[in-house]
This record gives sequence, C-alpha cells and structure tokens, in this order.
Amino acid sequence: MDHINMASVFNVPKPTTIETEISRLKAENQSLIEELTQCQADKDFVWSLWKRLQVASPDITQAVSIVVQREKEKAEIKDKKVLVILQQKDEKIDELQKLTLSLKQEVNSFITLKLELQNDLNCLKIENAKLAQQCEVYKNRVDELHLQDQNLVSRQAIREMDQQILDLKQQLSKDELEISNLRKDKSDLSVMSESQKKRIQVLEEDLKSLRRRNDDVVKDHTESKALVEKYNSRLSSLELELRDKTQELNKLRQDLADLWQSHQQCSEHSTQQADIIRQLRELQMGTQKMMKNQEEAFSMETKTIQAQLLEQEQLIAEYEAELEDLGIKTQAGRTNHSTQVDLGSRLRTNIPSTCDRACSPLRDMCFRERSPRSRSRSSSFTGRVNRSRSEPRLRSPPRSRSLARSHSPDGISYEVSDDKALPWKLKRMTKKINNLQNLLQVKNEELDEIRRAHNNRLERLHALQSNYRLLKKQLKLAEEELNGPRRKRGKIRRADVKSLQKEDSDSVWNELTYFRRENKNLVVDRMNLQEELDVLKVKMAQDAATVYELRSCLEQEREELHFLKEEQENSPSPAPDLEVQLRCSTKELRKMQKKVKSLEEDKQDLIKQQNEWLKQKRDMKSEVSHLQQKEIEYRMKIADQNKELARLIRELRRLKRQRAKSSIARKYQRILNKSVNHMKSVFDHFAEDGWEEVSDTEEQLPSSENVTVNTADSLGQAIAQQASMSLHSDLTQPEYTSTPSHGRTKCHLPTDRQTDSVKDHIERISKLNESPSKSRITAKKYQTPVHYRDVALSPIQFFSSHRHSPVSRATPSMTSVGTSPHVVSRKGLGSMPNTRQLNTLKQRVQTLQHQVTLLRTSRDHLTQKSTEQKDQISQLQSDLSSTNQKLQGSRLTVQRLTSDLERLRADKELVEQQMQEFSLENSSSVHTEQEWAVLQSKLKSTTNEITKQSAQIRQLKLENASQKEQIQQFQERINHLDRDITQKRTLLEDMRVKMRFAQENAHTDAEVMSEVEKKLKSLSDANSRYKTQVESFKQRLAAVTKEKYESEEKVLKLSSELERKSKQASELQRKNTELQSTVVAIEKTAQEQLHAVASQSEAAIDVAQAKLDLTGNKLREHEKLIKVFSHALLNSLQQARSLWQHQKQRKKAAVVTPGVELDPSLRRAQSLACDILNISQSDLEDIMNGKDGDADRMQEESPDKSEENKKDRKWSKRIEKVTQNKVEFAITTTELFMEKVEERCRLAAKLEMS
Repeated sequence: MDHINMASVFNVPKPTTIETEISRLKAENQSLIEELTQCQADKDFVWSLWKRLQVASPDITQAVSIVVQREKEKAEIKDKKVLVILQQKDEKIDELQKLTLSLKQEVNSFITLKLELQNDLNCLKIENAKLAQQCEVYKNRVDELHLQDQNLVSRQAIREMDQQILDLKQQLSKDELEISNLRKDKSDLSVMSESQKKRIQVLEEDLKSLRRRNDDVVKDHTESKALVEKYNSRLSSLELELRDKTQELNKLRQDLADLWQSHQQCSEHSTQQADIIRQLRELQMGTQKMMKNQEEAFSMETKTIQAQLLEQEQLIAEYEAELEDLGIKTQAGRTNHSTQVDLGSRLRTNIPSTCDRACSPLRDMCFRERSPRSRSRSSSFTGRVNRSRSEPRLRSPPRSRSLARSHSPDGISYEVSDDKALPWKLKRMTKKINNLQNLLQVKNEELDEIRRAHNNRLERLHALQSNYRLLKKQLKLAEEELNGPRRKRGKIRRADVKSLQKEDSDSVWNELTYFRRENKNLVVDRMNLQEELDVLKVKMAQDAATVYELRSCLEQEREELHFLKEEQENSPSPAPDLEVQLRCSTKELRKMQKKVKSLEEDKQDLIKQQNEWLKQKRDMKSEVSHLQQKEIEYRMKIADQNKELARLIRELRRLKRQRAKSSIARKYQRILNKSVNHMKSVFDHFAEDGWEEVSDTEEQLPSSENVTVNTADSLGQAIAQQASMSLHSDLTQPEYTSTPSHGRTKCHLPTDRQTDSVKDHIERISKLNESPSKSRITAKKYQTPVHYRDVALSPIQFFSSHRHSPVSRATPSMTSVGTSPHVVSRKGLGSMPNTRQLNTLKQRVQTLQHQVTLLRTSRDHLTQKSTEQKDQISQLQSDLSSTNQKLQGSRLTVQRLTSDLERLRADKELVEQQMQEFSLENSSSVHTEQEWAVLQSKLKSTTNEITKQSAQIRQLKLENASQKEQIQQFQERINHLDRDITQKRTLLEDMRVKMRFAQENAHTDAEVMSEVEKKLKSLSDANSRYKTQVESFKQRLAAVTKEKYESEEKVLKLSSELERKSKQASELQRKNTELQSTVVAIEKTAQEQLHAVASQSEAAIDVAQAKLDLTGNKLREHEKLIKVFSHALLNSLQQARSLWQHQKQRKKAAVVTPGVELDPSLRRAQSLACDILNISQSDLEDIMNGKDGDADRMQEESPDKSEENKKDRKWSKRIEKVTQNKVEFAITTTELFMEKVEERCRLAAKLEMS
C-alpha cells in the first residue's frame, strides 16, 4: 500500500536510461583517464629514480628526499579531498536542518487541523442536544392532544398510534437482539478477518511484485534493444580505445618485467655478496690457521738453526784448536791427518742431519696444508676418532732424525694403524649390512601392517557407503511420513514367544526389525574396534622399527667407544703442543664469549626497538578501528534519521490525503485500516511504547515537495478533490522507481530481526576493539571493503577509490536530498556504484593490499638485512683486530729473523776473514784436496740455507702485502655498509615523521567527529520529540476512524464470507469422506498383495531350501571324493616308492656280490615261501638278510621317507586350504592332483626301466 500512496503523490516523468548510461560512461572515462595519468606519472617518477640510481655513484639521499616530497604531495592531495568531503557533509547537515524546520511547520498545520476537528465535534454534540429537546417537546404535545381530544376519531388515531409504537418497540427489541448477535459474530469473525486480511495483503504484494517484474522485463527488453543498437556503434570506438590502452598496458607490463628482472638481479647480487662474505670468512680462518702453522714452523726453524749454529761454533773451535796443534806439532802430521779425515767424515754426516732438521718443519707444513679439512668438519664419530689419531702425530715437532721419520705422514706407523683399523672397519661394515637388512625386514613388516590397515579401512568405507545409501532412502521415507499426519510414537515393544510361533505375523516382522537395529549397532561398534586395532598395529610396527634403530645406534656407539679406548691405550703420550693448543682455544673461547655478549646486547636493543614499534603500530591500529567503528555508528544514525524523515513525510502525506476525502470514503478508510493493521503486525509496541528504528534501506524522499493543502469548507469537497487527484496520479505516475544498475527496487519496512542483527554486529565490533591483542584482526577487517549485510543495506556509500586516504575511505557519503522527485527516485537508489565499477574498485583494492604486503615484506627484509649487516660489521671488526694483532706478531718475527740473518752474515764474514787469515798463515803448509772439498761443501750448505731463508722471507712479505690488500678491501666494505646504515636511519626517521603526521591528522579527525556527534545528538532529540507527537496523532486518528466505521457494510461482508466458508467446509467434508473411502480400498488391496507376496516368498524359500540340501549333500560327497582320491594317490605313491627303494637295494646287493648267483632250487624255494607267506620277494630277502640289514636299510631310507612324507602332508594341507578358502578351486585342485599323478607315472616308468 505504501507503494501505491507514494506513486499517487509523485507525478514524476521517468527519465531515459540512455542519458544515465552516457553520464555513467563519461564518469567512468574520466576516472580511467585520471588513473592513467597517475599511472604515467608514477611510471615516469620510478623511471627517473631508476636512472638516477643506475649511475656509478648514486646520490641516495637526494633520491630519498625526492620520494619524500612525492609522498608529501600525495598526502596534501588526499587532505584536500577530505576537506571537500567534510564541506559536503556540512551542506547536507544544513539541508537536514531546513527539512526539520519544514516539518515543524507542517506539524503546526496539523495542530490547527486537530482544533478544527474538535470544533466540528462540538457542533455535532450541540445539534444532538437540540434534537433531544425537540423530541421531548413533541411528546408533551401528544399528551396534551390526548387530554383535549376526547372524541372517537382522536381515540382511534391514538390507538393506531399506540399500536404502531408497540410494533416499533418490538421491531427495536428484535433489531437490538440481532445487533447483539451480529456484534458477537463480528467479534468472532474479526479475528478470522484479520488473519485473512494478512494473507490477502501478502498475496496482493506478491501479485504486485510479479506485475511490476513483468512490466520491468518488458520495458527493459524494449530499452535493451534500443541500447544494443546504439552501443554497437560505440563498440568500435571503444575497441579502438581498448587497443590503445592494451598497447599502453603491454608497455607498462614490459616495464614491470624489466623492474622485476632488475629486482631479481639485485637479489642475486645480494646472494652473491653473502656467498663472497662466507668465502672470505673461510679464507680468514684458513689464513689464521696458516699463520699459526707458520709461526710454529718458524719457531721450530729458529730453534734448529740456533742448535746448528752452536754445533758449528763448537766445530769451528775444535777445528781451530786442531789447527793450532797441527802448527805446533809438525812431527805428528800423519796422526793429525787421520784426525782431520775423521773430522771431515763427521762434518759430512752432520750436514745432511742439519738439512733434515731444517726441512722437517717444512714437510710438516706441507702435510698440514694437504690434509683434508673434512675430518675436522665432519660430525660423525669415526671422523673424530681418525682426527684424534692423526693430529697428535702430525703436530708433534720432530726432535731427531729417527723421530721425524717415525712421525712423518708417509711413515710406517701410519700405515700400521691403517692396517689395524681395516679388520675393525670390515666388522663394522658387516654389522651395518646386517643391521640394515634387519631394518629392511622391520620396515617391510610395518608397510604390510599399514597396507592391511588400509585395506580394512577401504572395506569399511565401502560398507559405510552402502549404509549411507540405505540411510538416504530411509530418510526419504521418514520425511514423507513426517510430512503426512503425525502420530504419537511410544516405546518399541518386544513380541511374545507365542506370537513368534506364527510364520507370517506382525510380531515376527517387528522382532526382525529389532534384531536388525541391534545388528547395525554391533556392526558400527565392530568397525570402530577394527579401526582402533589397525591404528594400534601400525603403532606397534612403528615402535618396533624405532626400537630396532635405537638398538643399532647404541651398539654402534658402544663399538666406537670400545675402539676409542683401545686406541687410547695403544696410542703414545700426547705431545707438548696440546698445552699451546689449549691456551689458544681458551683465548678464542674468551673472544667468542665477548662477541656473543655484544651480540646479545645488540639483540636486546633491537628487540626493545621492535617492541616499541609494535606497540605504536597496535595503538595506531586500535585508534583507526575505533574511528571506523564510530563512523559506522554515525552512518547508522544518519540512515535512521533519513528513514524516520521519510516515514514522517509519508505519514504527513497520508494525513493530508485523509483530510481531502472523496465520495468513496469507505474504500479509502478500508485502505487506511489495512495500513494501520500492517503497521501493528510489523511493530509489536506500536500503540504503547513507540516503534523501533533500524539502519535499514529505505527510499529517500524530497524535502521541498509542496503538497497542496485543501482548505475546503466541508469534508465532501475535500474527498472529491482528493479522489480526482488520486485518479490523475494513477494514470500518470508509475508504481515503482528504477535504478540503472540494480533494476527496480521495492520499499521495505524495518523488522525486529534486522534491528537485532545490527545491534549484535555493533556489540561484536566493540568487543573486538576492547581487546588489544585482537587489534590487528580488527584493523584488517576494517581495512578491507565493507561486506556486512546490514551496513551495506544503508543508503551511505562505502566505496571509494584507492587514491583516497583512510579517513576519506571511512567517511559516509550521504545521498543528497534533491529538490525534485526525479532526483529522489533516481539518486536515492542509484547511489551505489555499478557492478563494473565495483569490480574495478575491488581489483584496485586487491592490488593495493598486495602492494602493502610487498612493502611490509620488503621492510622486514630490510630490517633483517640491517641486523645481518651489523653482525657482519661486528664480526669483520673483530676479525680486523685479530688480523692486526697477527700482523704485528708476524712483523716482530720478520724483524727478529732479519736481525738473526744479519748476525749470521756478520758471523759468516768473520769466519771467512778468519779462514783467509788461516789460509795465509798456513800457506806454507800444504792442504789436501779432501779438506778443500769438505770446506766447499760446508760453504754450499750454509749458502743453501741462507737462500732458503731469504725465499721464505720473500714469501712472508708477499703474504703480508696480500693481507694488507684484503684489510683495505674489508675497510672499504665496512665504509659502504656504514653509508647504507645511515641512509636507512634517515628513511626510518622519515617514516616516524609520517607516523606523527598521521597521528595529528587522526586527532583532528577525532575532534571533527566529536562535533558531528554533538550535532547528531541534538537532531536525534528533536526527532524523538516529533516522533512522540506524530504517534499521538496516529492513535487519535485510529480511534476516530474506528468510531466512524459503519456496521452494516461489515455485517454484509461477514455474512458473505460466512456463506462462502460454509460452502468450503461442506466441500472439504465431502472430499474427506472420498479420501477415507479411497484409503480403505488402498489398504485392502495392499494387504491382499502383501499376503500374496508372503505366500510366494514362502514357496520360493521351501524350493531354495530343498535345492540347498541337495547341493550340500553333493558338496559333501565331492569333498569325500577329493579326500579318498588324495589318500589313494598317496598310498599308491608310497607303494611305488617302496618298490623303487627295494629295487635299488637289490641292485646294491648285486653290486656287492656280483659273482654269486642263486641256484634254481633256491629260487624255487624262495618263490614257494613267498606264495605261502603271501610276501614279496624283497621282504623275504630282508628277512633272510637279518636285523643288521634292516637297520642299515632303515637308516638309509629314513631321511628320504621323512622328506617325502613331509611333502605329502604339505600337499594334502594345500588341497584342504584350496577347497576351504577359495570359491573357484577346480583348476588349482586339478593341478595339484596332476603333480602327484605325474610323480606316480615317473615312478612307474622307473620301475619298468629297472
């Protein structure tokens, strides 16, 4: 009815859909152009940035400042848009205030109307009193006439009048009785009529909706044809534009691909840098080890050189003393000559020993360099054992020539240790193989268990599927029974024993169903138990496998420990270098502990910073969610106010229409009564407390709609004018309003369920916002576009482009209240965006969310990188300090060695001078060639040693230079990392500044929202006042309309309805009787059919039982046949085998005694004995041979017979299994029988051959 009233009010011409489509397309085109321009600007900006960063030494600070300026400009644009939206909101609030003023004026007019109506009522009361006075006057006159006129004529007239009065009184009493009965009937039928009216209203609304849909479809069809013809022409132009845009998109995609490639290259470069850093660390560790080894080698060399120098000085002193003795004692020249020869031989022996001593540390160094690092890095136990065996031998310094040989890597002791370890390794490998085989068996068993469990589960699944199908059918039957007439279900009663004696009875069938149910329950229990059993079996198998693995691991550890103990017992005492190693390791440990402490402190600082940032983030998110919640509440309130305004305007129009009634006032009153009843049915507390308002969708009505107020003198004129206006509006005005995107929409009244859903939704949001732990979830919920049903139904736009700020995203964009009805009908419902715009907006939101996630991940990645770089810097600094210390130590060693060299050179010069002086002094004395050769060899050895030392010094210098270069490179990298850290700090400071700016914006927005709240509260108070006034008017109007109802028309209606219902009841009774008769006939036929089916099933069961008995007898006979045949076969085989063995024995006996031949008389006697005793000739021979022969034969035959008996038993068991287990066992039994038959045939052939 509301639709009809609204249609009668608005005389609005319907706008063409083409214009709206054109405007929409233009708006879309403009938005796309703006987006394209923005994308191009972003692309140019990114391109320029990339070009600046591609320079050899890019200025990152300038790039960062440019980015910051760009973001500031974007923020300013967003703020401008927010200000524009706020201005629009202020304008809308002003318009609402104007609306309230106009409503106040209309309420005043209503008050004047009420006063006029009260005056009319007073006039009617006065007229009634006057009529009563006139009636009393007439009665008095009649009495006077009775007294005056005593004539007969007057008496007759009086009598006639009395009779008429009596008749009238009787008629009045009858009428009063009828009226009382009718009132009772009316009270009884009013309840029925209300329910029927509700149904009729529902049906009328459905009919109207169907008609509207039909009209909409027809009009849409006609409009779509015209649109299709026009859009076909536009499609070509749009396709061209699309091609251009696709080309641009392809270019953009190419640019994006290039950017991705550059990003991937950067990531690859970072991974390469990480690998290089790792390699550098490994190199540093290697260099440290090399430096340690070199220091040890140099210390050993210096010790050996000092020892050699001492020995040489001693030799020189001895040589000088001997020379002096030679000069003094010229006579004993020969003896001196022999002593000199001995000295030369001793020097020859000493030179190679000194060379060996000098070369031994070099050999150790080479061997250490060549030794694999995998032993030290391997985590296995065997690697540790080998390292513990090999390292003390390698690191022990050689003290003498014999020791050097014994401890060298190519020595005999190393080979001996390997030879000793070989059998242990072989044993270990064999044990491993056995363990692995056992493990394989355990795992196979576990797999078998799992397969069995899987097969059992498959079977259960098939059973469940079949049960599920049966259950479906049963459920269908149960639904059919439930849809039919319901019956009371009592407990299932068990049948008596006597009733079960009858074959075909209800008790038997009931008992069957009971047992079936129990069977089903038992089947379910069994399936559950089987499932548990399978799970336990699988667990058992897994536990067995794990136990076996643990046992094998324990055995391996025991063996290794045992081997280690043996090695430690056999190994020699540890070298004194272990103390040095321990000291070094303690120093390194201290350094590492210091590093760890510093790293932990840095970590704690970073964690604190991270917690602070997280707190700030949570606070911001909670504030944002709180603001969004407030905004949603404001939207709901605004929607409620708009709805209330629309409702008030509708009610005002209704009241004006009631005032201006036509001649057909009764129909109009009926319509009004229906609307009032509908309002009562919708709102329970309509008359008492006032009806609740909910934020649900409702048509927005114009504020500046000037409805003509009738100022006619009487009600009749007003009704006539109103009727003419309503007829004109029905002819011109359509009954619905349309939107271009969603079609025709219908005005809905709010319901209690919707109010409850909205309240629950608001309470949920408040609860989520209260808990700080759930702030992230709420923030995510509010960041996404609104998908709530109750909020989406409100007349406020929740969709905004991706370019707006979060504040503009959440602000409610109310639909403007237009001055004309055309604007209301189109914009009030067409405010929501089109489906195409929605899709584009959703895509943009998704892309933005993706970009946000990417930025967050990049930020996390950058923070991780910064922490890693800090760790690297700290490690590099510690490495630098250690390398500097080592460099200082190496410099000191080099200086010491150079000083030693200079000293040695000075000693050498002194020795040469002494030698020259000695040669000059002893020029007279003649030296032999051997002496000269000895001296030359000494000189060569010393020169060789000097050259070796100089080469070593050069190598050390080169290594020192390379290490310096590496240190410089490290310092450059550290500087580069410091620059990166400073740049990142600046970026972080900029981000903090942005966060502060956002917080300030949030505070300003909160202040604005508080002001808006105050305004809204004032508006809500004013609206509540108007509500109370309007509700009081409604109640008074309802009371007036109820008093004015004419009872005659209602009585007529009720009587017609009663007649119709009586007819319907008689028809229903007739149909009921027919249905009962048909049901009885169907039941009889069903019983007859069931009896016939039962008799047929009994006969079939008897026949089947007879056949089953026959088949059972046949099967038993068949089984007997198989058993008898198998026993016969086995007996025949045993006889044949015994004959074959006897023949073998005879042959053996013939071989033993080949020359002896029986006499014919003996043969005859033996044959006679065999015939008399009924014994075979072999048995007779056995008897003749005696017990020894029997024992021997039994010993020989016993193993063969036992094996054959075992085979026969297995064969018989196989036959039994095949016949019992398999369904089709004919082929397998024939194959088994054929095997035995073939064996019998072979034995027979052998017997014939023998």
